[in-house]
Amino acid sequence: MKVLKSQPLLASPMQSLLLAPYFRGDEYPPYIQQLRWTFRDKLDDTLFWKAWRLVLKRHDTFFHHFKQDQDEKLFVLKKKHLQVDFFKEDWRRLSELKQKEKLKEFLKMDLRNAFDRKQSRLCRFTLIRLNSSHSEVIWTSHHALFDGRGRLQLLGEFFAAYQHLRMGESPAPGKATPYENYLKWCGKQDWKAGLGFWKQSLKDLKHTTPLNFGFDKKPLNGKPGQVLINRLLDKELTGKLHAFSERQGISLNILTQAAWGLLLARTSGEDIVAFGAPRACRKSHIPNTDSMVGVTVNTIPVVVRVEKQDTVESYLNRIKDNWSAIRPHENTPLTKILAQWNPGNTDPLFKSLAGYEKYQLNQIIGSQYPARHTFSLVGHTDIPLTLQLKDGVQLRVEISYQAHLFSKQTILQVVSWFTHLLRQLTGSTSRKLADIELLDKAEKQRLLRLGKGRRPAIDQAPVHRIFEKQVIRNPTGIALRFAGRS
Repeated sequence: MKVLKSQPLLASPMQSLLLAPYFRGDEYPPYIQQLRWTFRDKLDDTLFWKAWRLVLKRHDTFFHHFKQDQDEKLFVLKKKHLQVDFFKEDWRRLSELKQKEKLKEFLKMDLRNAFDRKQSRLCRFTLIRLNSSHSEVIWTSHHALFDGRGRLQLLGEFFAAYQHLRMGESPAPGKATPYENYLKWCGKQDWKAGLGFWKQSLKDLKHTTPLNFGFDKKPLNGKPGQVLINRLLDKELTGKLHAFSERQGISLNILTQAAWGLLLARTSGEDIVAFGAPRACRKSHIPNTDSMVGVTVNTIPVVVRVEKQDTVESYLNRIKDNWSAIRPHENTPLTKILAQWNPGNTDPLFKSLAGYEKYQLNQIIGSQYPARHTFSLVGHTDIPLTLQLKDGVQLRVEISYQAHLFSKQTILQVVSWFTHLLRQLTGSTSRKLADIELLDKAEKQRLLRLGKGRRPAIDQAPVHRIFEKQVIRNPTGIALRFAGRS
């Protein structure tokens, strides 16, 4: 291994958290991200790879190698060469149908195969040529290398470099702030300053907020796996949300937190609920982070108190004030926060994430290169459910969920509830929370119809006879489950 003569640095707390399953050797470690980039243009392979190498060499995070010591502390070592793999495939001789089938299987296996721990290269590009004006670029990486803002920055730098090279010019990118500056800053922190704040914030939260969305018929042998559902909000509601946000000085992120907190309270029956939310953390540690690529984002708990006599206005302002109060303490590692909540407890602090995402790849790139590039990002985490309200001409609700925990029908119902709550929260600000309903008119009417009309025929046989019939139908099936035993 060719390593530069520099002292290893302690990885950031977030990197250690994200990479823990990877170093444990989990079969399908979470936090792998796969960006599928459809490139509908004539592509110069040589310039494409040259542009990417120029961009990646500008950022030290792509030279980093991760290594654990005997105490499972994670260190970062800087290597001499880029820690990125580049691959190329040529499928131009295949029929269009074969190309689609092969691409579908490739995307599935690429995400599942993750990365080789022995190599510790956590980023790879695969360029797939389909015809003279259609290529697919699959960019697979571990979230421990960079966050969403870093991805946007890298793509912007790539397009600038690629265009310069196509015109015969030499790209002249400025100097980027090294990510190692952030790692050194993290290494100097004892994190004690924020512990009192988080202890006070979590004192009324007695246990993990459950995700009680109804009864799901899950497959007996369901395996963990992430599924993504998207639903566009109509133009009327999109306009209403933007107008309310501007008029009341309440961001769409706060509206997202308010609606999700209310949904969790209604479905769990609890007045105090908690979920996770991302903080960019770009402005609260070192200077000149705009040019830096790496992981600065932190996931912190949001505790929401839902009091029925609150007005919408007081409820939204309380969430807004809480979000602002977090700023000085937003870098506190999640493991430290968890220790303040319930020392020794192995339960997760939250089971869901919620937030608003403003920057969309297709919007930003599409405005510069209309209809020539489209992006779709997939990945998986170990969080049961993640909800995001995403920006666009029409706002979009996106939910990523664990398929072995929830059915598609249940998640679609959650999207419906969330949308209905957003609509009501942007109505009268003097309205009481007690008057805001989870169910819309159509669902209430559907529920009221249940139990009416003709009853279905019920098997009148004794219980032991019903068991016997089931054994005949499914002789190898499990007879009974109880307390984790079968």
